[in-house]
Amino acid sequence: MTTDFALNKCMKLCSTKEYAPSDIFKKLIDWGITEPAAEKLIAQLKKEKFLDEFRFARYFANDKYRFNKWGKAKIKLMLRNKDISDDAINEALSQINDEEYNEIVLSELKKKRKTIKDTDPYMIRGKLFQFASGRGIESGLIHKLIDRIIKE
Repeated sequence: MTTDFALNKCMKLCSTKEYAPSDIFKKLIDWGITEPAAEKLIAQLKKEKFLDEFRFARYFANDKYRFNKWGKAKIKLMLRNKDISDDAINEALSQINDEEYNEIVLSELKKKRKTIKDTDPYMIRGKLFQFASGRGIESGLIHKLIDRIIKE
């Protein structure tokens, strides 16, 4: 595959969906483009605004917390796995509305609480904590919301 063809293919991909630069880099390598050429293509895609890690991070964070009900810790980890800069990650996480985020987490914990058959409060707390931490919710928030659910 020629670099011009790969560039056009990447432009088409990036015009329909947000991609992390590392994802496009991997695609280029899979298509047989050399690393130096792939780096140049990534730079050109960034220059022409087809790729923007800040924009990708914002969309990724918003989608994952709203639709997948992921916590900030998991979103941060997944963005780091995609080689997104800490500045972009922090900016994306700061865009999440804390009130809405807390309500989503509380709602998910209440749903999970209904499925727990155990009656021992210690076991209930443990299962809720394990569930929430698996979703990447911060431990301080988990404790606060579990206390709220247990009191209800």
